[in-house]
Amino acid sequence: MKHDNKGLIKLLIAIVLLFFIVLLVSVGPFFSKYDVVQQNVKERLLLPSMKHIMGTDRFGRDILVRILVGGRITILSSCSALMLSVFAGVVIGMVMGAYENRWVDTIFLRIMDVLMAFPFIVLAMLVVTFIGTGMKNLVLCIVSVYWIPFAKITRKIVCAEKENVLFEAELLIGKKMRTIFFTVIFPKVMQILLIQSTFELASIILSLSALSFLGLGIKPPSPEWGSMLSDGRAHFLMYPHLIVCPAVAVFSLVFTINLLGEGLRDRFDPYQKVEFID
Repeated sequence: MKHDNKGLIKLLIAIVLLFFIVLLVSVGPFFSKYDVVQQNVKERLLLPSMKHIMGTDRFGRDILVRILVGGRITILSSCSALMLSVFAGVVIGMVMGAYENRWVDTIFLRIMDVLMAFPFIVLAMLVVTFIGTGMKNLVLCIVSVYWIPFAKITRKIVCAEKENVLFEAELLIGKKMRTIFFTVIFPKVMQILLIQSTFELASIILSLSALSFLGLGIKPPSPEWGSMLSDGRAHFLMYPHLIVCPAVAVFSLVFTINLLGEGLRDRFDPYQKVEFID
């Protein structure tokens, strides 16, 4: 009971924090008098004050409004990458599970091994070299790697369910394999992936920020938290707010999403019957 209450408290706190963050980045910029891209050299590199709560950057742009607008871009891009990764992972994992230990399964397992053999940053840079920079291409780059854990989990669940007596009973009464997959197995897969997705979303946000920090993401002058960190590093010693503010934004969002994942896991404990593949 205490375990359930602890999970519920985490879940409620995370939902409130996440709602506040999403509300802030959604409507906050509309109440600001500062433009997100317009430069003002007379107010460049101002320290935090009542006029500019988080100060200004080297081009005189208000950091707070850039963080809020950058938050929209980060959240939308990360959620897009997550949904595409889940979709690709579930489809591929279902196919692998359905044709377990056959040539289709073997090919996808080898592809996973090859992709996971490369450090993510190196692989991302290789992909970007071929398809170019920009947020859309960066999302595709993220998807090219992050579908793997979802495919592994899906395959594991499908293989486990195929050994279940109830699965064989469904076949014996004349149900088609496709019907069983969508009515019995698919809901169980999504229950597990709901929790896994929250942790992967936090990881995707960090990956997007890291790649944008390296200059592989959205192009200036549009704001993004990773590119803001990169832009401020040259003045960090004299003006630490240039890095501290976007870093706190990244930390706050990742912390909230991880807390949400922990709350869901502690509350519903969907992992107890699933053994994951390393």
